[in-house]
Formats: sequence, structure tokens, C-alpha cells
Amino acid sequence: MTDTAQVRYEQDGDITIIETLPLEDLEAAGPRDLDALWDVLYEFRREKRKVLVLDLAAGHLAPASVDHLWAKAQVALEQSPRVGTRNRPVPVLARAQKALRELLEYFHGLEAPSLVAMRGDIDLDMMGFALACSHRTCCEDTVFHNRVLDTPGVPGTALVWYLTRCLGRSRAQALLLESGTITASDALELGLVDATTPRGGTSEYVMSLARRLAEQTQDALGSACRAFAASERDFASYLQEIGVGFDPAPRD
Repeated sequence: MTDTAQVRYEQDGDITIIETLPLEDLEAAGPRDLDALWDVLYEFRREKRKVLVLDLAAGHLAPASVDHLWAKAQVALEQSPRVGTRNRPVPVLARAQKALRELLEYFHGLEAPSLVAMRGDIDLDMMGFALACSHRTCCEDTVFHNRVLDTPGVPGTALVWYLTRCLGRSRAQALLLESGTITASDALELGLVDATTPRGGTSEYVMSLARRLAEQTQDALGSACRAFAASERDFASYLQEIGVGFDPAPRD
């Protein structure tokens, strides 16, 4: 297991496992640690490994963690130099949004299964990351906190985009407009997660699934991931992507 201040990661055959750290261990994290994370992600794609596992520590996406990181971003914004005729601040948050977008685009376009394990309290605003993954598992006592109307939130996590496709627009709107909490069993019923496990069994369950997937061929896994990604585009692009072999355009 290789450690940085932000993540631990290791290889298990064709499986790459990335473990994030709790909030109290993130204070020492810096740009080099984020670079280290990207190095692991790019290596996974470059080496064409079969399965990527994200094991999120309890508290990593908790409301307290999100508030803490949001407060740090606000302080950075307030302390940044001001430029231009309107005395506008340097867009610190815009750079953060760019980083979020790059992470989402990586997972959304990954041609390999990505499995995420969650536990503890989760800020629903951050579920865009999990919903971008192929499979989501949480502990049975995990609680998702819906604070969309109560806090400024963290822009750029694509939560609305994924929820609308997962639940439909009407149901997604109703969910987001009702502040409160969502239990693990409710999340499973809604389709926000794909499996729940007893306390302490989440990592074991996800690794078991990862090893079963790693038994499949690289071509089969890649084809399935490309087909799922293509299904979110228009139908003609979908048929072209999955290689049906005919032109879907209407003929005279």
C-alpha cells in the first residue's frame, strides 16, 4: 500500500484500489497529493487495468468535511488579489470547479468498471462523484444528508444531471427540494446505491465484486462501459458506438 497525505493506493492484479483518508488526516494534503492521485488514475487507464475501486473513509464526504473544504475555499477567495476594473477576485472557486469537472469526466468516460465503497455520513451534494461510478455500495448505517437548500453547496458535482437520469426529473426535483436525510435502505430503493452491507463489510463486498469482474476480458469490460456511456447520448450515436453495423437514419 502506497501512502500520500491524501490517499492510499495499491494494485491487486488487474485491480487498482484507492483509499481516501478521513477529514482529520486531510489537513496535510497539498497539490502534490492531488498530483499523486492523478498519477494513479492515469496509470490505471494507461496500463489498461480492469477494475478501479474507490474506498472512501468514513467522514470523507460528510457534511462537516464539505463545510470545512468550502470554508477554506471561501477564505482563499477572500484573500486572493483583486483584478480588473470591477475589482473582481481571482476565480479560486472556478479553478476548483475545473478540477471537479476533470474528475467527473474521467470517471464518466472510463472504459473500465469503477466501484465505490461508502460509509458514515455522506453529503448528498457530493453524490455526483459516486453516481459517475459504475457501482455504488454503502454500509447499512450510512446516512445521506440532503442540504441542497440549506447550504451553498459545492458546485460542479453534477448531482442534478445524474439524479435526473436516475430518478426522472419530477422525482429528482422532489427529492432535492425536501431537506432531510436519506437512509441506506431508502438510497437502495431509489437506486442511488446498488448494494448495502453490514458495518465493517463494505470493503470486503466491493473487493469480491471487483475480483469477479477482473476475471472477465478487457474487451468485454470495455465494450460494456462504452455502451453504457453511449446510451446517455442520442440513439444514433449509441448505435454507432456499440457497433450495431447499420445506419439508423431513415431511408427513402
